[in-house]
Amino acid sequence: MSRRPSLPCAAVPTRDDPSSCSRDGERGIALLIVLLSITLLTIVVIEFTDFAQVETHLALSARNALQATYLARSGVNVAEALVIADAQI
Repeated sequence: MSRRPSLPCAAVPTRDDPSSCSRDGERGIALLIVLLSITLLTIVVIEFTDFAQVETHLALSARNALQATYLARSGVNVAEALVIADAQI
């Protein structure tokens, strides 16, 4: 059997080719970079979701406070109207 000619470093290295250009310490670096990138993006998405939930709760609280204010004013107006109507009878 004849041995395949050695390919330049620009070619795709294979596991059975001993003249592969990748070094032992660099074989998993791409996987680590991808995993770190995915982890970072996951953290960013989780934080964005948490921020959106907090903003939603703040908006609901502001709406409820405004609604309570108008209900209280309405109650005072109804009470005034009842007192005035009772005084006229």
